[in-house]
Amino acid sequence: MGLCLNIGSGLSGGKNWTNFDCSLTMILVRIPFIGTLLTRHAGFPAWPRGTRYGNILSQGLVPDNSCDLIFLSHVLEHLTRQCALQAVGNCYRFLKPGGIFRIIVPDLESITRNYLRGVDVEDVGASDKYMMDLGMAPPETATAWKSKIRCIFGHSQHQWMYDRYSILSLLRERGFSENRIAGFGDWNDERFSEVEDKGRHLNAICTESRKPGISGLRKESS
Repeated sequence: MGLCLNIGSGLSGGKNWTNFDCSLTMILVRIPFIGTLLTRHAGFPAWPRGTRYGNILSQGLVPDNSCDLIFLSHVLEHLTRQCALQAVGNCYRFLKPGGIFRIIVPDLESITRNYLRGVDVEDVGASDKYMMDLGMAPPETATAWKSKIRCIFGHSQHQWMYDRYSILSLLRERGFSENRIAGFGDWNDERFSEVEDKGRHLNAICTESRKPGISGLRKESS
């Protein structure tokens, strides 16, 4: 089996996948004694042992042209627009020609339409829900200290949001082809079934793309 890369895997890494996450909580909970305190009292998760620490912005995460498949579920929204371009460009480098790339991100269009439906019925809580659904504001109350810690160390705050047009444009910009909107189970390789969670598709967009084969391969930047 070729290399299958699950980046930003969180707590749901695939058994037959190489799982990376850059949450600092993973490093902290693996420190003897300190990790036990954080999982018991600050709500830090118990990370799977097989998950490795790695940042998608690192060009040396894996060798170029080494991956059959790459999966990013709810990762790009935690990066700035420029960093997201870099991350997708790195995924292009990592994939073999003909390799498949799947992304799931929150759907700005769907979230905004939900907000506007609330406005139409004069729902006073619509704006608060909208801000929470956008995920771009950190916890502010003094009683939310656990959430603040997890937000700081877990990179949970959103930095940029996408609709179907902008995410497909980003993929085209980085050289991917056969870019399409996909649903759960609508994949061209069954190995995605091991890492893809149907619940992550709620108010979200899933795309599937391919790195062009040798004949259509663009010249990669150094």
